[in-house]
Amino acid sequence: MSKIYDLMKNRRSAKRYDTSFKIKEDQLKELLEVVRYSPSSYGMEAYKVYCIVNEKIKEELFHAWHNQPATKEASALFIWTVFKEDYMRKIHMPKQISEIIDPTSDKAEPYIRNGIEHFLKSQNVSMQQWLERQVYISLGAVVIAVEDMSLDCCPVEGFSRLETDRILEKYMIINSEIETSTVCLFLGKIDKNKKNHYSYKRYKKSSEEAYEIIE
Repeated sequence: MSKIYDLMKNRRSAKRYDTSFKIKEDQLKELLEVVRYSPSSYGMEAYKVYCIVNEKIKEELFHAWHNQPATKEASALFIWTVFKEDYMRKIHMPKQISEIIDPTSDKAEPYIRNGIEHFLKSQNVSMQQWLERQVYISLGAVVIAVEDMSLDCCPVEGFSRLETDRILEKYMIINSEIETSTVCLFLGKIDKNKKNHYSYKRYKKSSEEAYEIIE
């Protein structure tokens, strides 16, 4: 089996963290680069990730994140935001398309735009829903990279977006008119001396239940 298989087989989501452990800056930057190089539909990269290590900000996020201890215990928080539809259509999409298409082609831009619109309609999803899906691709890549670094992490959706946006905007981190928080990742080193350092017993479906090869 490959190294990736072993990493995924052994990893678990950590709920409690060692507050004395601090992730090195070069490790954080490498993980952020993993996000940057992750694939995204039509190459739109319609999100941004913020690395929060500031203790004061983490303290304020604690209540918005339903008093989860890891909010304050984790060495760092990665918070993904996605662009709002108006900004996406008028600003980000034209800019991104101009960077990825052949400038001599007059068909590439409408092809991409029409492709996106067709996808949204055929899948019956909003622009916002589609953009949020892209975040999870990069999140999955980072989870593997974290395990490869012998660190611990836990993806998190359980927080108030509205309150999180308010706090981040208060510190002039985001502009809530053009972006909104979507998902987070706790990062650090697990503290197994703390109660509920893992939420539940680890269980995975059998291979027969999980997937099927069609020949």
